Amino acid sequence: MSEGDGGIGKSDPGGVLETGRNVLFVGGAMRSGTTLAARLLVSSGRTNPLLAESQYLGAQLDLAERWRAQFDLFLADYFGTPARFDDFSSAIARQFLQQLRDRYPGSANLVLKHPESTRHFPLLTAWLPDARFVVTVRDPRDAVASMVAVGDRLAKAGETGSLAAFGRDMRRYCEVFRGYYAPVFHDTKPFGQRMLIVRYEDIVTNRNDVIGELARFAGIEIDLARLGDEAFWKERSHWAAQRDDGYVAAFWSPGWVREITDANVGRHVERLSAAEIDEIKAHCADFGKLFRYW
Repeated sequence: MSEGDGGIGKSDPGGVLETGRNVLFVGGAMRSGTTLAARLLVSSGRTNPLLAESQYLGAQLDLAERWRAQFDLFLADYFGTPARFDDFSSAIARQFLQQLRDRYPGSANLVLKHPESTRHFPLLTAWLPDARFVVTVRDPRDAVASMVAVGDRLAKAGETGSLAAFGRDMRRYCEVFRGYYAPVFHDTKPFGQRMLIVRYEDIVTNRNDVIGELARFAGIEIDLARLGDEAFWKERSHWAAQRDDGYVAAFWSPGWVREITDANVGRHVERLSAAEIDEIKAHCADFGKLFRYW
């Protein structure tokens, strides 16, 4: 695994700096299969490794959107027009991608995964007209059940915010779950053919060769044999080293270094009460019907 020296402003053979060519963003709600989708995409060994979530880029996107809304009050004196501020903000994102390209110069494609950035995918479509987007969805009952388990682990680790504060409040979990998708599904037209929506359940069963569809969409060969190759992931998964962090460890799943399994499909019946399941179905009714979960 070769690495560059991380310089900025070098040549751009992949078109990353200008258009986001050969860049794939993986998003979706937390606990919806984003890590599995990213693992499939990097299994060829011809992309960057499975990196820590691209939280820095996500923070830059948060910043850009937040200050966009306050342009007249605080930014007009500095940038003159919203378009110039947008150019400034998008240049930071493109330089970040170029940094990643320089660090992993042998990568035919870049794969970045971060559930929180899903809300900003519409912005990225405008900034990076050649980038592509993979969005995972999952049965809200299973996704929320997994969030509850994470919240319990966070609370036991002494965390007081985020999911740790939700307890068994299904409404709050559902609001978080739906919030990931609202900006994307509100208007999918800007994505054109550049977004692929995949159900977690279809991935783990490879229903209708959905993994082949993912490979064709991304233009990447997927090597399923490597999903259970621990030696490969030890070399190709930088995020695995974060398991010892008290906060990150609460999100860790042993399935992230193993072969694909459908063992977690339908687990909500073991983890949630009937009343909690009914509440999730009520709060996520439109989502469940749209993706044929009930």
